[in-house]
Amino acid sequence: MAGFWAGFGPQFTQDVNKIRDDIRKTNTSRRDHLRTNAPRLVADAEEGAEEVLTKINRMVAMGIDKRALLGVYKKGDVFSINELYDELEARPNIKPDRLRMISETAADWAGDADIDIKEAIYRSFNLYHDPDAAPDESDRGNIIQAIMTGGLSDDDYLDEAYVGAYTGRDINRLMGGRAKNTGSGSVDLSEQLGPKPLSSAREAQNRADLFALFKERVIARQGEIDVRDNAYNKILNSEQGYSQTEVFDKLNSANIGRRLTNYERDFVNSNNTARGYADYIEAIAEQKRLDSETASMFTSFATRNYQMPDMVSYALQYDPYLFAYMSEQEEDFGGAYTQNPRTSSMNAALKTYKDRLAVQGLSFDTEEDAILEINNRNQGGYVVIDDVIKYVTPDV
Repeated sequence: MAGFWAGFGPQFTQDVNKIRDDIRKTNTSRRDHLRTNAPRLVADAEEGAEEVLTKINRMVAMGIDKRALLGVYKKGDVFSINELYDELEARPNIKPDRLRMISETAADWAGDADIDIKEAIYRSFNLYHDPDAAPDESDRGNIIQAIMTGGLSDDDYLDEAYVGAYTGRDINRLMGGRAKNTGSGSVDLSEQLGPKPLSSAREAQNRADLFALFKERVIARQGEIDVRDNAYNKILNSEQGYSQTEVFDKLNSANIGRRLTNYERDFVNSNNTARGYADYIEAIAEQKRLDSETASMFTSFATRNYQMPDMVSYALQYDPYLFAYMSEQEEDFGGAYTQNPRTSSMNAALKTYKDRLAVQGLSFDTEEDAILEINNRNQGGYVVIDDVIKYVTPDV
C-alpha cells in the first residue's frame, strides 16, 4: 500500500496519514465524551419514563383500564398521559362511573395496537436499542475516500455499546429528545371527567349568590302577596270595595286579555248569578288565607335570617326558579353547585325537583319536544331539557 501512495508523492502520503490520525483522535475524543455522558443521559431519560409509568400505575389503581391509557398515548402522546393524570388528581372524589366512561372511550383509541404500555413509553423517550441503526449511504463516501481513510470512519465509535446494549447511535437518538408519537393528536376527555372541584373562594361565592337570590325572590313574592291582599280586601268588602256586578264586569273584560283562574272563569260562566258569586267569594277568601300562611312563612325566613333549610323549603314549595338558576349555572360553569359541598342540601333538593318533573312527563331531550308538550297542555311551566331546568310558555 505504501508503494501505492508513493505514486502520489511524499506530501500526499503525509496528508493521508494525517487524515487517518485525525480520525483516530476525533473518534477517541467522541468515544470518551459518550463514555462520560451516556450514563447520565440514559439515567435522565429513564427517570422521565418511569415518572410517566408511575402516573400510569396510579391511574390504573384509580380504576382506569391500562389499555385505555395505551389509547390515550396512541391518540395524544406522553403529554396527554400527563394531562389526564393532572385532571384526575384535580378530582380526588371522581365517581367510578366516570372512570368507566374514560376507560370505555379511550380503549377504543388503542385500536389494534399490539404493544405493552411500558414499551410504548420507553420508546417515546427513545429508550430502546436499534440493532439496524446505520449511517446513511451518503455518509459512506466514495472508494477513493475509503482508500484514503484506510477503512476508518469518523463515526465508527457510534457502533460501540456504552450503556447496556445502547450503542452510540442509540445515545445520539436519545439526545434528540422524546420521539413524537406519529399520528397523535389532541385528546378530549372533558365530558367523561366532569367538572373540576371549585376553589374554596368560588364555593363561598356561589353559595352567597344563591342566598342573595333566595332573599331577593322572597321579598319580591311578599310584595306580590301584599298587592293581591289589597285586591282581595276590595272584593271581600263590597261596601268599601267592589260590588258583585263590578267584580263580574272586570272579570268579563279580563277574560279577553288574560288567562282567568278556574274560580274566576266559573263566576264568569255563571253569568253573574248569586250562587256563582258566592262560590267566587269563597275561593277568594281561601286564596287570602293561603297567602296569609305563605306571608307568615316568609316572615319566619327573615326572622331566622334566611337559613339553608328555609331556602330548600321555599324552592320546593313556592319558587322553582332557584332550581332553574342553579341548573343554568351548572350548564355555564360546570360544578358551580353539584361540586359545591356548601350547597349540598340544595343540590339534593334540585335532584328531587328534577325527579318530580320527570314523573309528571316534563323531562325532555330537546327544546322542540318540550315546547310541543307545553303547547299540548296549553299551560306554561318548568321543564327539564337535556338536564337543564327551564321555564317554557306555550306558543298558542
